[in-house]
Order: sequence, then C-alpha cells, then structure tokens
Amino acid sequence: MEEKKEIVAGNPVTVAGLTVIPIVETRLNFRRCRNSVSVSGSRRAIGVIITSPQGEKAFNINGEEVAPGELKEEFPDVESLSNDV
Repeated sequence: MEEKKEIVAGNPVTVAGLTVIPIVETRLNFRRCRNSVSVSGSRRAIGVIITSPQGEKAFNINGEEVAPGELKEEFPDVESLSNDV
C-alpha cells in the first residue's frame, strides 16, 4: 500500500474584518491487489489561524489556542497567506 499525506494552508475566508485560514491535511491511499486497484482519500481540517486588525490567533482542531508561530513553523506556506491579509 502506498500513502501520500500533505498538510497545507487552505483558502482564506474573510468575514467582517476577520480572516480565517484553515490548515488542512489531505491523505491518499493506493493499493494494488492482483487484478484490482483500491484508492481512498480524505481531507480534514487540523487547525485554523484567525487574523484581524488587532492581531492573530491560532487554534488546533480541538479548539485549544496555540501560538500562531508554532503553526507557521510547521506549515511555512501559512506565513505568506497571513502576510497577504
């Protein structure tokens, strides 16, 4: 079985001056069995960064606040998205 996993910043959404940037995990599984092929995939949010004129906050999927820098270190493409806001 082969598995590919990717974690990226999703498309930011801005509402009422707040921008929400989802952190999304995508998995794809591929298996060959004799004369058949099995493919499955999933996509799930693992956290969010919320930016506003007052600053930014980050939360994991359980709703616990984490340091925004922690998420940005782990997922570098989040840095460029939050700078564009």
